[in-house]
Amino acid sequence: MMRDNKSTKPSNTALAVIDGFIRGARNEYQGLFSDNDIVVAEHIRNLAIRANPSWLQYGAFTLFTSLNYTLQSKTLNYLIGLNYDRHMAGRKLLIRNKIEDAIASGTRQIIFLGSGFDPRAYLAAKLFPSVQFFELDRGRTREIKLQALRSIEQPGSNGMNVSASGKVLDNLCCLDCDFEKDNLKDLLNGYHYDIAAKTLVIAEGLTSYLTNNSLRSLLGSIASLINQNSEFLLSFTYVTKPQGAIEAGLMNAAQEYIVFDMPPDQVIKFCNENSYHVTQKMLHDDMHGKMSTEIDAQPSENKANIKQENYFLLACASQPQLNAIAEIPTMKQLDQAASLLRMENSSPECSMM
Repeated sequence: MMRDNKSTKPSNTALAVIDGFIRGARNEYQGLFSDNDIVVAEHIRNLAIRANPSWLQYGAFTLFTSLNYTLQSKTLNYLIGLNYDRHMAGRKLLIRNKIEDAIASGTRQIIFLGSGFDPRAYLAAKLFPSVQFFELDRGRTREIKLQALRSIEQPGSNGMNVSASGKVLDNLCCLDCDFEKDNLKDLLNGYHYDIAAKTLVIAEGLTSYLTNNSLRSLLGSIASLINQNSEFLLSFTYVTKPQGAIEAGLMNAAQEYIVFDMPPDQVIKFCNENSYHVTQKMLHDDMHGKMSTEIDAQPSENKANIKQENYFLLACASQPQLNAIAEIPTMKQLDQAASLLRMENSSPECSMM
C-alpha cells in the first residue's frame, strides 16, 4: 500500500483515520456503532501508537488526546479540514452498511484493498462466518494490525506469531501485497479465492496514493478477479484548491503524499476507460449532509476543505456509460443514520442543550 512508504514505520494516515473514527464514534456518533466496534479499533490504535518509533509524534498524540472533545475538534478543523471526525465516521458507516447489504444480497467474498488500521474485515468476518474475507496490505501497518487481532483471538499472547499466510480466522486472511508489484490473481488463488462467487471489493482512501498508471493497472487486475454480479466500492479524492503551508507541512511530516486526484464529474469517463460502470455514488457533501449533527463545527466563509473524498460503486461493463454524474443515484447506506441523527437533534432534550 502506497501510504506505508517505509516498511519499518506504521502509516500516519492510517493512524489518523482510525483515531478520527474512534473520536467520532465515542462522541456524537456513539449510537451508530457498537461498543465492540470501538473497543477493537482502540486496541489496534493503541498498539500502533506504542509501536511508533518517533517519540515526538507519540508525545504530540498523547497531548492531543488529553484535550477535551471540543478542543480536539477545533484543532482538527483548523489543521486538517472541517468536520474531520464526521467524515471518518461517515465513511466507516457507509462501508459497514454496504457490507451487510451486499451479504444479504448474496455476496460470498469480500476483498479489502489497503485498509490500514481499520478493523472492519475482522469485525465482519466474526459476524458472517460463512463469508470469506481477504485483506491486502503491506509493511509495518499490516504487521501491527495482525499482531493486534491475534492478541484478541489468543488472549494472553502478544500476537507476535505472524505467519506468512496472515490467517486470523478461518474466513479471514490478511495477505501481504504490493499493488504495484504483485499479481493479485495469483495471490488470491493461493488462498481458495473463487472467481465465480459474488464478490465485493473495497478500496477506502487508497486511490490518492497510487499513480495514474498504477491505479489503472489495479483496476484491470480487479476486473479480472470479479464477475458481472460483483461490485467494487472505492473512493476518489478531489483536491479543490492548492494546499496551504499547514497542510503541506503535515504531509511532509508524515511522508505520505496525494499523488492522484479527480473531480467527481470525471470519474464516470475514467471508469469507462477501465471497463467499469458507475452504478451509485456517495459524494463528499452528501455524506456530510447525512451525518450532520448540531455539535459539528460550521463551515466558515473563508475556509473550505481543500480536499473532498467521493465514493463510487462500480460494476464491470464492456460498453461505455452515458450517464452524467447528476443522474447516478446516491447510495442509501447512510439514510437510516441520517434519520436517527435528525430525530436526536429534534428531541426536546437536544433543543434544550
